[in-house]
Amino acid sequence: MYRKCLLLSLALGAFASTSTQAAIVKLDFGTGATNVETGYSQFVVSEGAMDTISGYTFTLQSRDADIVASNKSLAGAAAPQDLNYDYAATTFNGVGGNYISILITGLPDGTLDFTAYFDYNSGFNLPQDVLFGVQGETLDLIADNAFRGTSVSTGSPINITAGETYELRILEQGNANLAYISGLDLDVVPIPEPTSTALIGLAGLSLILRRKR
Repeated sequence: MYRKCLLLSLALGAFASTSTQAAIVKLDFGTGATNVETGYSQFVVSEGAMDTISGYTFTLQSRDADIVASNKSLAGAAAPQDLNYDYAATTFNGVGGNYISILITGLPDGTLDFTAYFDYNSGFNLPQDVLFGVQGETLDLIADNAFRGTSVSTGSPINITAGETYELRILEQGNANLAYISGLDLDVVPIPEPTSTALIGLAGLSLILRRKR
């Protein structure tokens, strides 16, 4: 009986193992003509720019279809210089309410954490709100009035569902029509799924226990 329980415990442990591992994706937004931060993937910025990294697809959009890349001198020190040296930004034109949306597809069932980095070559604070959620639904406010030269993190994991398109929105709050982002860290943890080996092991254990009865 003890041996049967031991075998069952081992099998259940194997069943809990996963074939999908957590993924950390790091994006450095910019022009493509400057250095990329160590450990980051370069994302060359333009309106509608799209890139697939580690199986996840990222697309840049804005309200006014005016996203451009800039590589002006460093304005702050929230992150390493290569990361903050260039960035994605909308047009600075004195009209409020513009935003940058980073659309993310290909995510699994599981949880997600992110840290977004913000910098822009200006002497003003240039506050922004940071929101996240399923595209087309009401987005959750992650941070209110994040200033130039700062970073914003989720603080706790956010549940995500496979097949949905998620939106990270950077909404300008300085009445300048200027939204901007220089870098993004994304930590995705899938819900554990049983591996094929574990399932075969359970089937084999079932046969063993049946023969010993």
